[in-house]
Amino acid sequence: MQDDFVRCECDATRLVCQMAQQDGAAVYVTPLHRYEADLGMRTRGALRRQLEVDVPRCVATVDGARVRRGDDPAWRRVRHARMCTQAALAPPVEWLLRAGVLAHESGTPMRVAARGAHEVEVYKELRVRAAAPHGGKEGTVWLRVHADGTRDVASVEMRLLWHRKDGAALGGVFLEPHVATQ
Repeated sequence: MQDDFVRCECDATRLVCQMAQQDGAAVYVTPLHRYEADLGMRTRGALRRQLEVDVPRCVATVDGARVRRGDDPAWRRVRHARMCTQAALAPPVEWLLRAGVLAHESGTPMRVAARGAHEVEVYKELRVRAAAPHGGKEGTVWLRVHADGTRDVASVEMRLLWHRKDGAALGGVFLEPHVATQ
């Protein structure tokens, strides 16, 4: 699988990552410490405030137990809690924007699963609209961000599906919102 990845730089976020297309999805892999550095929330207070905003609006679990508040003591066990906020979706949304695709809310809540102290997975479905010259196509993008603190790896999986005006699917599109540097 390592041979399937291409080295790339994501101009929008200054991340250097590996990219591959797998099962119709674009998958980006980068060091977790670099991904987290782009998210902000440098203090515990800033992180707590962001969790208090985001957690009530999402479906969050810590070690399988549902967490409904940002000030829940369970968050203290999660070493990469920054990855449990909407900010974790900012880099892929910026990549889409850079590729001429505007992402916006779909009404589906973000899902967060923190497992142990070092593993976090975030999933979100967003609606998308392509800017000109793509003709204003509309569609859906599924984003999955996975953080593995034991290996210092963050991976982002994007699946984009365009829709016809009658609601039928046009098919997936592989986006390359980066500059390949092989």
